[in-house]
Amino acid sequence: MKKREFIENGRLVTFQEQQLRCGKCDEIFGVFTEVNVSIDRFLQQMMAICCPRCQSTEIFMGQSRTLAEDQRFESSGPVERRARQWLDNGELGTSSLAIRAHMTGERQEREVPAPRDTADLRRCILLLKRIPEWVPRMGEMASYPEWVGLAPEWDSLMELFLSEVGSKMERVPAPRTAERMESLRGKGV
Repeated sequence: MKKREFIENGRLVTFQEQQLRCGKCDEIFGVFTEVNVSIDRFLQQMMAICCPRCQSTEIFMGQSRTLAEDQRFESSGPVERRARQWLDNGELGTSSLAIRAHMTGERQEREVPAPRDTADLRRCILLLKRIPEWVPRMGEMASYPEWVGLAPEWDSLMELFLSEVGSKMERVPAPRTAERMESLRGKGV
């Protein structure tokens, strides 16, 4: 994620890029919003955003791409470059960010969240479709408490999810996958 920092009135002010999608024209765009602010301030910032293409205020957080849209981005070249590119234009979530951090050797100081629902799982799978070299290493994620139940079953969980949503990974309900995730999480934390 891109960040910008400024000194304003003697204090450090940080802005972080948010990836957004227009609900009217489907334009994907990024805006910088101030972080470490009250919810009221954050909502003010978000409510002031409009689409740069059509000026609609029907804006959704995240990019919510289809698999075909995500596959436009480079999926060859060095892993390190693809991991950096994914940060700039991938569908990010806390669990997919945790996978990237682990696989790139980035130190993780807080809890390392596992996917909590099928939308989180979908974002993880999109990351792994871009960087398939990491799929055989998914068992390593079991070293984190929230992943203990999910990581050893990653391949079967991914297969179940794809059987429910299809190879295009449409955003449709995946009730069997959600139920399986819940049972596997019970084996972990």
